[in-house]
Amino acid sequence: MDAGDTKVGKEMDTGKTYSERLMAFAMGLDYGRIPAATIEAAKFHMLDALGVALASSRSDTAATVTATANCLGGRPDCTVVGRAERYPAPAAAFVNASMCHTPDYDDTHGGSVIHPSCVVVPVALAVGEERGVTGKEFLTALVAGYEILLRIGLSAPGKFHRNGFHPTGACGAFGSAVVASRLGGLKQEAAVHAMGIAGSFSSGLLEFLSDGSSAKRVHPGWASYGGIFATLLAGNGLTGPRTVFEGPNGF
Repeated sequence: MDAGDTKVGKEMDTGKTYSERLMAFAMGLDYGRIPAATIEAAKFHMLDALGVALASSRSDTAATVTATANCLGGRPDCTVVGRAERYPAPAAAFVNASMCHTPDYDDTHGGSVIHPSCVVVPVALAVGEERGVTGKEFLTALVAGYEILLRIGLSAPGKFHRNGFHPTGACGAFGSAVVASRLGGLKQEAAVHAMGIAGSFSSGLLEFLSDGSSAKRVHPGWASYGGIFATLLAGNGLTGPRTVFEGPNGF
């Protein structure tokens, strides 16, 4: 997904770190600058993700992740697709994202080999519902999340898989942090820290391929949860490395 003249590389201060530049784009993106075709694509992919989640809302995985979310407690602020349960935003995003990915029919971006919608859509739905955002705010955050998540994946196309990592999980926490920072009302400085913190939640191994275990289904769930949690931590004062991507021990 490409936001036309809103491309990440345009009008950026190249003296900034990668996370500072990415978050400057995400937090400064204006709905009016997003091409109509991009908005329509975001809506289409959102509906696709909701359809897949609905189809798996009575699956064994749905029962597992909702039972797990029940153990976490918290305020029932946010909706789960196709089910009566309600959870705090991080847990709702975890459940919805896991259901989106369970049948493996969710969208795939060919270049990065990332399933983007199963991460960014559940985060936008949960944080957006919690915050009561407008449709335009929702879609702007969604487009920013797609744009940055996929660009991170495209930085090393194919290399995540070759090194044993599932890029949807490994990169997903960053996309989640983008959406949650934008909809959660973080200042840009805190959003940069959220991105740095999200790097510590980046995960997703391909070892499930060895025995066919079901852990893969929750990779986007954890990415969604981790990005929102990173945003909450940053909003409450925790700092993350600005060089989370290019640093000597960075992503």
